[in-house]
Amino acid sequence: MRYGEKSLFQEEINARDMFTSIELLRDCKITQTDPLIFSFFYKFYELCHDNNKVNGTFKKIRKYPITFLASLEHLHYINYGLGNRRANDIEKLYQDIAKELFNSNDVDSFRTALNELYKNLKKLRDDRETFVNNFTKKLYYRINDTIHKLILYTFDKLERSVNNTTFEKIYSPKAPNDVSQDHWADQNDTKDDEYEVIRNSIINHTNEYLEENSLNKIDNIGNLLPVGHRLNSDLANRKKVFPKSPHSKFKYLEAQAPEYLLQKKFLETYSLKNDEEGNEIHKENFKTWGPEDIDKRAEDLANEIYDVIEKTPINT
Repeated sequence: MRYGEKSLFQEEINARDMFTSIELLRDCKITQTDPLIFSFFYKFYELCHDNNKVNGTFKKIRKYPITFLASLEHLHYINYGLGNRRANDIEKLYQDIAKELFNSNDVDSFRTALNELYKNLKKLRDDRETFVNNFTKKLYYRINDTIHKLILYTFDKLERSVNNTTFEKIYSPKAPNDVSQDHWADQNDTKDDEYEVIRNSIINHTNEYLEENSLNKIDNIGNLLPVGHRLNSDLANRKKVFPKSPHSKFKYLEAQAPEYLLQKKFLETYSLKNDEEGNEIHKENFKTWGPEDIDKRAEDLANEIYDVIEKTPINT
């Protein structure tokens, strides 16, 4: 679909974001959105064309598809990907809005239907406390394929929020194995006797929820970092010779050019150790990376992505 020399669906950033929204809905196993999406694009195309030629309306509403798909993406990630909602609680809403969109006669009625949808989606969205609780409890390494993809989506979403230019996708259903989820506190012996005491405390850390669901704290998203092929290969080769404790990996990665700004932010944020008055003093924290640090980072990640979603405009 073109307007002048520009194409909404061929501009790299736009195409990437819309593709991500569609794939997230698929990975959350959502089908209730299909008639709604059809009605939206059917009417969007009709409004923007006269006799198969793009008209001036396209320029006015060219960003609507991105906003529309993102609003569905966010609700289904929070409520149905990580939440405990049943998708049939939105079926009636989607049916009604799909009908309104399909029967829109002009941009104003099309916009009114969309704003009604966005208003209802925001009301339906789980609150922050519920989301953080679901996020920290459910995102564990390799529980199943859906959770694996939701972890990659989470990192992808956070990376896009700070890097929208030179960004390489983390969540890519076309190539789901291109990015690894590295355990910061390693799953295996780190060859560091002092750190092994701490690592064992992570592995042996338990509570009722972990026991009931056969989970291990070391697999929580708070202990995971996305790494691409190159870095993953470098770390694997290095681990054969050097200790693979968090502090050792930090010293190595600190000197590398990060693949993602997300990696850089992680190294800078969680390496700092505070004194008794709470002042940041030096980079020592990865020497003692333990269960409490994993819990804190998981909560931080949950709040960060909720902030990104909350700040995304949802009206037209």
